This record gives sequence, C-alpha cells and structure tokens, in this order.
Amino acid sequence: MHSRIIGPEDQKELHFFNLYYHRGLTWYLSHFPLRIKTFKKLAFEATPDYIRHEKAPSRIIDDLGKVKLILTLRDPVERAFSAWKMWHSFKDDPEKAKRADYRTFSEAIHQELLSPDNQQDLHFHYLQKGRYIEQIENYYKYFSKDDILILDYQDMNDDLINYLNQICQFLKIAPFPKEKSNSFTKNRHWVGPSWKVTADDKTTMKHLRDYYAPYNKRLFDLLGRRFDWD
Repeated sequence: MHSRIIGPEDQKELHFFNLYYHRGLTWYLSHFPLRIKTFKKLAFEATPDYIRHEKAPSRIIDDLGKVKLILTLRDPVERAFSAWKMWHSFKDDPEKAKRADYRTFSEAIHQELLSPDNQQDLHFHYLQKGRYIEQIENYYKYFSKDDILILDYQDMNDDLINYLNQICQFLKIAPFPKEKSNSFTKNRHWVGPSWKVTADDKTTMKHLRDYYAPYNKRLFDLLGRRFDWD
C-alpha cells in the first residue's frame, strides 16, 4: 500500500525460486507490471517458503543480483502450533481435506521428532520450518547481513507503526503518513478460528521449547540480538 512499492499484478506469492524455477525468468518477470508503470517504484513479491529452500538464495542472486530481503521470524513453537491448526482445520473443508493433517498436535510433533528425516515425505515440516538458524546461515552464504532485514513477528503485533518504519528505513523510502499507518492497526487479516488449547497441546509445546532452545541460541548469537521466545 506504499506509494513507492509495487507487487505482482495477479498474486502475492509467486514461488518461482522454489517451485517454478524451471519456467524461466521470463515467466517470473511476466507477473510484474511493465517498467513504464514501475518508474521510481520498488518491485516486490512475498513467498515465505523461499527462506527454507536450499537453492533459493543462489538462484535469487544469480537472477536478480543483490536485492533486499525482508524476513519476519515468529516464535518457532507458536509457528508450529499455528501451522498445525491450519493443516488440521483442512479436514473440515472438502476441497482441502486431502491435504489435511488429521493427527493431534501431539501426534504430529512426536511422529516428526521420531522420524530419522523429520518426515520429509510429508508436506507439513513443523520442526524444520522453525529451525531458522539453518535457513539464515544458508542465505548468509550469498547475502550480507546488510542485505537482509530480520524482524520479530511479535513487534508487528505490539507496535505495527514502528515495524513498518523499520522496513521503510531499510528500503530507503519515506515512512507511511501517520494517519495511514494508524488505519492499519484497525483491521485484522487472515484471522483463524478460535482454538481451545488442551493440556496435551501445552505439554507438547513445552517439549518444543526444549527442542528449539539450542537452535534459538545459535540464531541469537549469529544475529547479535535476542527475541522474547521463552
């Protein structure tokens, strides 16, 4: 919604550098407006799965050069539970039921923990997606720390205006007018259904805290900052 920013004309997540790379760069660029429409504007797209795809960073730098990357990290335990709720809820949607996770949260996590390869044959990957240190180290092979803005998901909830201002500063564009940024705080998007957290869920989340602790410590050491994920 920033006047200096312009995205794909048809969809937000293009998945080019992870799923559709074989279609070629011309296919990718075809999703963006013509250059005459993007004069003095920054083009962007947002595909969250790029962060964990091993070949994505090398492909990005080969095709686009030293672009700026923005990453928002969520508490990995909350991220895993949120992802499970989404996949589990698909069981009640006839169009999505085939992709649903019918297991309880506890079953899903413990089965993945016991799997030698973290159940790579499934598409859920609750554990792997929260091991951010592995993903960021892969990107730092190709991009410097100055190229990647890493933000805390909780800051987006607690202080959206400051969160947006950090992005504008990183991109070297003017901040949103105050009245516009204030209006963003009045609307909620993609709000999932309420969910009763069971005792079993809480026990599983405690196990996950222990599981992620060493990965989080390595991440905090790398970034030189801590997130309040305890």
